[in-house]
Amino acid sequence: MNSTDNKSAVRTAIEIFVHLLLIGIILVWCYRIIEPFIEIVIWAAVIAVSMYKPFLKLKSLVGGRSKLALALFTLLGLAMIIVPAWLFVGSIMDSAAGMTQALQTGEVHIPAPNESVREWPLVGERLYNQWSDASSNVGAYVSEHSETFRTIISGVLSTAAGIGIGALQFVISTLIAAAFLANAD
Repeated sequence: MNSTDNKSAVRTAIEIFVHLLLIGIILVWCYRIIEPFIEIVIWAAVIAVSMYKPFLKLKSLVGGRSKLALALFTLLGLAMIIVPAWLFVGSIMDSAAGMTQALQTGEVHIPAPNESVREWPLVGERLYNQWSDASSNVGAYVSEHSETFRTIISGVLSTAAGIGIGALQFVISTLIAAAFLANAD
């Protein structure tokens, strides 16, 4: 082999490496784009496969009209997701608003703890003292422990947001499952 053949072989190897590197970068980039949707599409496939026979039964009940059966399936599926999630999040928000109003107006009354609480293993004495402090003056207790209450409220709101996001993902999965079922034949 002469010097020209070596340079040509090295150039070819470099070109192949660069092409493979670019293909790898494009594949990673494509994966990162579709990554948030993989879980949703997998759930859609699970829903479509598990609901295929009930969908066929619904289709036969509506006289073989695929579009009507698909619309009914989608509406029922969405209602089963949206209504409970809406009611749950609404209940959390109403409870939080009611508690906030009750704290602001001083309507919250915490009864004094029973003496038997002191006898609870490990936590009894500390719990009894905290409970007594809270029952004697709720406003001062809340002010004194405001950071703890903020953390708790933040956790509750975060959980409610997580439920909302989960419900939204399930709604999208149901819509994709409906598209799968529309093309199942």
